Amino acid sequence: MVEILGGDPKWDQATVTTDSFCRYEPLNRALNTQMIIDWPVTPGDGAKTYLTISKTVLQRIIDGKTHGIAIKALGAINASFYSMEDEAGKYSVWLHFNLEK
Repeated sequence: MVEILGGDPKWDQATVTTDSFCRYEPLNRALNTQMIIDWPVTPGDGAKTYLTISKTVLQRIIDGKTHGIAIKALGAINASFYSMEDEAGKYSVWLHFNLEK
């Protein structure tokens, strides 16, 4: 996973393409080239992959320095992901916060 540093902040998921998201600039101008998470996808249909986002990255998102997080494979990947609309969002991404010190 990488941080989204640029690109079109008002992209429409129904029509977005890589070129339109990047505003026809190279992908590495919209996405940070440094990985923040390098973790294998849990195999199996409907399997869940749990990741920890660092406090530093989360703070950059809150501060508006980063616009989000994108999945970017380092190499070949054999996986598919459910759309957030599938089964009324049943498979959407969830963020869990640990509020205890």
